[in-house]
Amino acid sequence: MPATDPDLTSSPDHPTARRPGHPPGSPTTRPDSPDEIAGDPAGPAGDTSSAGDASPAGETGSAADAASPLLTSAGSLLFQADDAVPELHDLLTEQLPEVWTRLTRTGIGLDLVAQVTGELAAEIVGLVQIDVVGAALRAWAGSQSARTAARASAGPPPSTQTLVLGPHTLTSVVERSIEILVGDLQVASIPISLELSVDASHASVTAQAGRLVRLRPGPAEIALTLSVASRVVRTARGALPLPASIPLGRWAPLDEDPLPDRGSETAPPEPAGAPGRLPRQRV
Repeated sequence: MPATDPDLTSSPDHPTARRPGHPPGSPTTRPDSPDEIAGDPAGPAGDTSSAGDASPAGETGSAADAASPLLTSAGSLLFQADDAVPELHDLLTEQLPEVWTRLTRTGIGLDLVAQVTGELAAEIVGLVQIDVVGAALRAWAGSQSARTAARASAGPPPSTQTLVLGPHTLTSVVERSIEILVGDLQVASIPISLELSVDASHASVTAQAGRLVRLRPGPAEIALTLSVASRVVRTARGALPLPASIPLGRWAPLDEDPLPDRGSETAPPEPAGAPGRLPRQRV
């Protein structure tokens, strides 16, 4: 379970939850950016083509190839934008009665319990603002088969390898936790899990000289499962909008940015400082 920030403070009357490094009053949530999840599709500054990867006619190899789909977030599939926090507030009230009972036993009033529930809901809604296309790219790039193709292309001599995949499923899981405290007493530690599962009809991944340079995916669907305290609170499924050809830029060689070997097609974990980490809530 990721560590939480022990330095957050709030007044007894107005419990707050903010991310590590955010000053008081700053926004507590923001979407993960495509660059943080999938790498920079355009490569280094000034480089608008994939290393040695000849683009088909009409392709520029720039970030614009995937700009529109990269705006799709897991949150938009799980919840209606205007109703996300109130809807999740009601779900948490129904699904976590033992947590709210523990809070009231400490002498906290029902109005403050409702406020804490709302803040927890807001934090979770912030967590699920994850770019699903970027997460899918990380899953493809982190798969064992893609890593094997990239290693083979490293040589000697360096070569270009194209890996063709039939129907397959890729899975990525984001896990966080949030602690609820009354003073210095920890009342609850609530695990949050978001599972993203991509079902693809086919895809091809091109690697050159040890680098992944281009993905050409076929039609795909994504399934999302949001769990709070080991209870499934929301699921969703829908089409995953993907361009026919996605430049991966000068993706780091495997020996510079190693991804863990896995027996299944599973995405690598996010960096420790990735957006979406949930802090403590102090009442």
